[in-house]
Amino acid sequence: MSGRAGEREPTSRAPELTERVGFVSDMKEAKFHPNPYVFAGDEAGDTSFRFDRGASTHFTMALVGTRDADHLRSALDELHERFHLAPGFEFKFHGLSHRLLREELWEALAPLDFAIWAIVVDKQRLADAFRVMPPTAFYAYFTSEAIRLIPEDLRLGAPLWLDEFDRSGKTVAVLKRTFAVRGLRYGFRNLRAVRSQSERLVQVADIVAGAVLRQYSGKTSQGYQRLAAKIAAVGRFP
Repeated sequence: MSGRAGEREPTSRAPELTERVGFVSDMKEAKFHPNPYVFAGDEAGDTSFRFDRGASTHFTMALVGTRDADHLRSALDELHERFHLAPGFEFKFHGLSHRLLREELWEALAPLDFAIWAIVVDKQRLADAFRVMPPTAFYAYFTSEAIRLIPEDLRLGAPLWLDEFDRSGKTVAVLKRTFAVRGLRYGFRNLRAVRSQSERLVQVADIVAGAVLRQYSGKTSQGYQRLAAKIAAVGRFP
């Protein structure tokens, strides 16, 4: 997608794809029912435009899809036990201050079966119509853009668990309404918001979102490089 801030309104066109990897081609062969995939998502960055007060310049929504959710959960549980982490410890990208834990985390995730779809939004270049959106509407719009990157046959009938964006409990309703208004079909049979502390898959999505945000904010991300083979698509907006 091209265009400068102030020259365009929100559009239903898909974002420009800057990366697409063939990792998911074999996943699409599994068209039996019920859908074997489980999806989870989380965002990185914020929805604020107060850059002079420390707002992030970019916003990212990352979605991970897997046919082996239990294996992903177990990998994080094993790290939790091995490093004697506190009960309730949550794996989060910005909470990985321990160098050895970071290294072991990338090593644990690298061989596992999951794929990544992400949208990267350069907020500095957005038109005014996006800047005046309520935070939940902004989140819903770009989450819908990220979901559109996933082939519909992979998400049809699958569950999607998103990290809680706010405490109002209205985020999922706003997201569903966003799809309806835009004339889009999300396809998931179970779309809900959960607390990331209670779902390891959402924690994986948080780690991925943080790595993608760091990479596309102009910084080198070791995590992004280690997970690059799992990236099915990254869309950049605008």
